[in-house]
This record gives sequence, structure tokens and C-alpha cells, in this order.
Amino acid sequence: MTLPLSGAISFNNIADELVVSHTNFSISGAAARALAGVPTGPIAMADFYGKGSLSATVSPDVAAGTDPTNTHSTVTSNTVTAAGHGGSGSYTYSWARKSGDAGITATSPTGAVSAFSCTTMASNSERAAVFTCTVSDGTSTAPVDVSVDLTRGSP
Repeated sequence: MTLPLSGAISFNNIADELVVSHTNFSISGAAARALAGVPTGPIAMADFYGKGSLSATVSPDVAAGTDPTNTHSTVTSNTVTAAGHGGSGSYTYSWARKSGDAGITATSPTGAVSAFSCTTMASNSERAAVFTCTVSDGTSTAPVDVSVDLTRGSP
């Protein structure tokens, strides 16, 4: 949900956007300042117009690739697409391996769309990893994970 572009905005609207308790909410707190894009100094309700908390999604959430003919030592997955939601709306993307096989790399490490490949697949082998795409709007970041499974079949 993004806050309205004009009209009335309440403290409760901002707390709901930040998913924090209405009771402990402070407009001058770090989370509210990050949402408004006002790190220091005076802050006004108008600073929140059109702002939203940054979140990220990826589709599909599994990247898989296979070479059933066992003719190529490089196996590449399907592409996945990361997307930012809320925040300032001007997004950058960064893919990094979170866990798993170090031989798997992102084919587009700074793109919203990426596939994953391994150039040293042995015959009859499987490799797996989890990659995190960190979406940034210049103020906030939001991570989203994708599972990567690559298989090279037997001859």
C-alpha cells in the first residue's frame, strides 16, 4: 500500500504503512524519516505524500536449468524477474549468492531479470544455490530469495 498523493494523511496511516504499532509510533522516528525521505530536520505530514514501504517479489521463485543430453558443461536456468514495490519507485537490483554452490553465478547481477548458470557442470551432476536479490530505491532496501537448481543429465 502506498500513502495518498494528496489530501489527509493520519499518523495511523503512516504507522500502518510501516507495519508498526499505533501506540509506539513516532513521526520523527528512524523508520518514519526513512519512509518520508527526510533523514534530519523538520518533518511534515506532506513529506509522506505518495510514499510507501519498499518490498520486493520475484517470479518465478525457482530458477531451474537442465541439459538432459549431457552435451554441454554449461547449464543455464530460466530467467526470473525481481520487482520493487512502494518506496520511491526508482529501483536498482543486486543479485548475490546467499548459500549453496559457489560455481553458480547470476547472468545479470545488477538487472531486474536474471538467469543463473554454472560453467563447470560435470556429467550426471546437480548443483543448487539460493540467491538474494536486494532491491533498493536509494533510501531503503528489500531482499527477496530465489532457489536455483541446475542439472546435467547422463549420456
